[in-house]
Amino acid sequence: MSTNFYGGALTKRPTQKSTRFKEVGRFVTSIDGVYVDVSDTSKPGEYTTTSLPGEEFERMRRYSLVMAKWSYPSTAKNSKKWGVSTTAFAATNRLVSNAMYRQVFGEHPTQGTVSAKPYISALLSDAPTPDTFASALALANTPVFATIVDAVRVKNPEMAETLGEVAEYLNGFIDADLGYANGLHDTNKRKRQYATNMYRHMARTINGYSDDLSRRHRKKPGSKPGNKPGTGTKPGEGEGRPTDTAPKGKRKGNGFTVIPIDEYGSPGWKRPYLTKHELVLPHTGLAGRKLIPSNEGRFPKAFHRMVTDPYRRIFQRKTRALGGVVVFDCSGSMSLDDDDIRSVMKAAAGMSIVAYSAGDGEHDETYGNIHLIAKNGRQMRSLPEFPGDNGVDLPAIKWAYYNLRLNSKSPVIWVSDGQVTGDGSKSNEALHRETKAFNRAKGIKRVNSPDDAVRLLRKLQKGQRK
Repeated sequence: MSTNFYGGALTKRPTQKSTRFKEVGRFVTSIDGVYVDVSDTSKPGEYTTTSLPGEEFERMRRYSLVMAKWSYPSTAKNSKKWGVSTTAFAATNRLVSNAMYRQVFGEHPTQGTVSAKPYISALLSDAPTPDTFASALALANTPVFATIVDAVRVKNPEMAETLGEVAEYLNGFIDADLGYANGLHDTNKRKRQYATNMYRHMARTINGYSDDLSRRHRKKPGSKPGNKPGTGTKPGEGEGRPTDTAPKGKRKGNGFTVIPIDEYGSPGWKRPYLTKHELVLPHTGLAGRKLIPSNEGRFPKAFHRMVTDPYRRIFQRKTRALGGVVVFDCSGSMSLDDDDIRSVMKAAAGMSIVAYSAGDGEHDETYGNIHLIAKNGRQMRSLPEFPGDNGVDLPAIKWAYYNLRLNSKSPVIWVSDGQVTGDGSKSNEALHRETKAFNRAKGIKRVNSPDDAVRLLRKLQKGQRK
């Protein structure tokens, strides 16, 4: 296979001062021990590999050189800047390097060089850490990752399912956007920024999912694994965005947790309370997926690319869903029933679903007025009862926008008649103006009815953005 792929994983070494490398160690017995330190100073970076003979050790030497080129520099500084753990940062570099190695050498770098047992043992422990999940996700789309997921599924099917879905999303993202990594060593500032955006998005995605998985699967004395409701992922890129922390004032009910989220409220609206339900049923699907070219697969489907595509990608694969969000206005004026909501939920399988409706103060404090009913391929068993008032239209949209989108391209759909009311069930021009301004600035799509939402979701399934 040609080595001139995405700028050449090995044939053209970078010359910037931040990517000069020297070998400093020879005591590596697995690919997990390959270490690359990418400096952003005048001092050369370092990599540790092995000089022992054998096919596996030759694979490790190749891998160390690939990592030396495709690792984003300054782990400590940039992981802090991006708000991610150093393990999530390193996992991103591993994923990119794995993809580059596979394209050049036609094999996975983990073949004969990684043992699945330590990962399986750590994931099935009583308190798997975010670093454990990030390290496992660094192996996405490799045979050893499939082995890990199969072993975990025996004792924790929910964890295995989520790991598989996250890995599928990461692989789809790499297939679609890996070319941007080529700008990492480019003299063009814009191309370097595109590369930075790609690495940063992947690192934040891994970091958010790792934190979420750790919280959900950390056992407590006397509890069963996986029975803790899911928690919000980190918001997407941008400055000045509120985050879904765990403020004081939590109220726990039978199968749900109510949290006041005052940072998403504003004058004129009722106080927002987020209800996180136990998400126990599968909610996976195809929303937002599309076919993209690939040079790996089982059945060739695009033979014309042998002539038109310089990389001869004659296979196709489906990308991960867009990670979109549907926000339901469940006020009385919408006159929605369970069948209406479930029809949209079925069409939006794989997306996150939020529903809101406010009542009096005592009701909202006890049961909440913004409900997370589907996320990360899971949904609640039965829909909650809605008191019928609006009250928190904009706070619900804001929380969903900042906490549930997987990337900047993820659509947010608001199913509403456009009527909003605030505190005291009162509606005024200021509330309408504030809501319209936020939706317009963030590109949030409003549809009038569940039928309109289903039609829009079908367009998204076909890769149509409008």
